[in-house]
Amino acid sequence: MTSMDKNSASASSGGNRSPHHNLKNIPAQWSERVTPLERTLVPKFAARAYHLPGNSLCGDWMQYMLNNHPVIGICCHHRLHPLKTRQRSVILLGSFAFGV
Repeated sequence: MTSMDKNSASASSGGNRSPHHNLKNIPAQWSERVTPLERTLVPKFAARAYHLPGNSLCGDWMQYMLNNHPVIGICCHHRLHPLKTRQRSVILLGSFAFGV
C-alpha cells in the first residue's frame, strides 16, 4: 500500500478518530463496554425523554423519576445519564438557596 493509499484510506475512515467517536457524553473508559441500546439512551437522557425503547408506561415513569427528580436522582440516576452526582448536588443546593 502506498502512502497515497494510506492517506485516502484514513481520510475515508475518519482520520485519527477512535472507532467510538460517535458516542457522545459517554466517558472514554466506558466506550468499550457500551451496548447499542445504551448508545441510544444517552441522547434520550440528555433530552429528558419521556419514553425509552423497550419500556412500558410504568417503566418509563420509573426511569423518568429516577433520572429527573432532584433528590431521588442524586442516588438513583442511570450510570450513563449526562448529569452526575456532584452536578445534581449543586443543582439541588442552588434550588434550596434560591427558594430560601
